[in-house]
Amino acid sequence: MNDVLLVITDNNQRSNDSKNIKLLPLDKIFYKSKIIDNINNNLMEIKEDENRKSARRIFLIKVPEKYLSVKFYGKKGIKKSYEAKKLIVDKVNLFCYEEGIGMHFYSKRLTELYHIELQNKVVSELESLSYDDYVFSRRNYRNKPYKKGYNRYYYNLNKDYYNLNDRKISAICYNNFEGDPANLGKTLFRSLTLDIIDIICKYRKIQLLQSEITIVGNKENKHDILAMMWKLSQLAKYITIITSDVNTGWIESEAEEIYNNTGLAVNISNNYKSTPINSEVLINYGNVFELSAYEGLKRRTVIINNSLNDYSLGNEKIRIRNPLVDKIEVGFPVNFPNELKTLTPEHFSTNQLAAIILGSKHGWSENKMEQSFKEEGFHIKNLSGSNLDLLS
Repeated sequence: MNDVLLVITDNNQRSNDSKNIKLLPLDKIFYKSKIIDNINNNLMEIKEDENRKSARRIFLIKVPEKYLSVKFYGKKGIKKSYEAKKLIVDKVNLFCYEEGIGMHFYSKRLTELYHIELQNKVVSELESLSYDDYVFSRRNYRNKPYKKGYNRYYYNLNKDYYNLNDRKISAICYNNFEGDPANLGKTLFRSLTLDIIDIICKYRKIQLLQSEITIVGNKENKHDILAMMWKLSQLAKYITIITSDVNTGWIESEAEEIYNNTGLAVNISNNYKSTPINSEVLINYGNVFELSAYEGLKRRTVIINNSLNDYSLGNEKIRIRNPLVDKIEVGFPVNFPNELKTLTPEHFSTNQLAAIILGSKHGWSENKMEQSFKEEGFHIKNLSGSNLDLLS
């Protein structure tokens, strides 16, 4: 079940100016029926390849954007705007259920719909628990820190599942399998890490086989770090693992196996604040905001940010002066549907759109997405991030 639904707005430009909104009294009175009619009239199916019969379907729904505005409704704008958004979410969910669509994705201009959907999902799951379980769960989570951007009732949703009183409740009901909607596209980015390193090496006019690569993370990122160690063991001259974990046994056993198989000795350090980092590339799986505390980090080192759990307190900004790559611009295949291309960059970035197409097709497996990316004619056009003028 790899069919996909994309949800976007029907306007090219979003405006909060009430003068730009066409005010029709009947639209405001019968806004619910108008919304449903508008969505039905703007529903379309996109074929991936006209020359190839495929069971895979891609649907596009255009949401009537004027109904999302509080100003459109006048005096009861807040209430009616919320009801309109909830109606749209319910309509999208019903369509996915009736058509058997496994995944749907809201454009970056419709994140407010995502929050409504997630909130409703959490409430419905909580209501399925007994009152005692609910009180117990709230009591246990009350003193836990909440990450920026999350409602306090969402708990910790940077992972695919969160736990209430030892009962796993699926949070994979919204934008993607990658947790925070801001991470949409990150799975594809991470799958192309070796290609990104290769581009960086070309900028620096160096050979990867002669380079040292540093990987930063901890046991929480164990599987990602170990997988990257094995990928690089045949390519890099040196690999250094830096972690904040006191016990590094989970790395050492794997490093020993890599040495026995390849002869490459992996350097491991848990003195993360002062270990000298002289490598050309640092692959980060931890919180990128913590890297500013790394005293041994040379400014020339390029950081590839593979983290899925970056967060800060308040309006804290990344205080890293190093070149930092955290996004890519993707070039599409020649036969890529034009209806999808036109969704970028207004509704989805090229990276996000490519991730949706490849991820939904291959179960969000990084290895399969990496292979399919090249086989189907996608390519990396540019690297994106901060301080990239220091790359060359």
